[in-house]
Formats: sequence, structure tokens, C-alpha cells
Amino acid sequence: MVQIVNFYMCLLVERSKKKGYPAVHAFSTFFYPKLISAGYDAVRRWTRDVDLFKKDLILVPIHSRPTHTFTLYCLPLLSFSCTETFSPTHTPLVVL
Repeated sequence: MVQIVNFYMCLLVERSKKKGYPAVHAFSTFFYPKLISAGYDAVRRWTRDVDLFKKDLILVPIHSRPTHTFTLYCLPLLSFSCTETFSPTHTPLVVL
């Protein structure tokens, strides 16, 4: 199952290179366990050639037996100015 998820992540990244699709970076299923067990220094090089702040979406699959969970960071929705206020009509919402 892990290989299927990693393959699908690669497909999403490839599709994101086409015009009209959001820029996507997807980590492998090995990223999160390595980050949790060994810390930032163990995964620091995984993004040395990638500017994550230029991506629209960042996917982090988390394998928790027997299922997979995905964390999705949508950078355009996360960026806001310090003077911006959140109101019921201006709250970003992401439905997965």
C-alpha cells in the first residue's frame, strides 16, 4: 500500500507541472516517520532543491496502520497580512 501512495504522489506532482494546475510538492510516506523519529536534521536535505513557499499545495502522507492520512498545506490560503481580519465571510475553508 505504501508504494501505491508514493506512486500516486508522484502522479500528482507530474500533473501539477501542466498549465492550469496548482504547483504541488508531495513528500513520500517515509518523510513523516523520519521527521518524528530523527528530527529536522534527518529530513533537511529532502527539500534542498525545492522552494516550498513557491508551491500552492504541499502534501504529507502519514501512514498510520491500517490507513493513510494526508496533511495538506494550501499556501495561498495560509498567506495573509497582519492587518487582515477574519470574519464569517472571509474565513478560508478547504474541503478534502
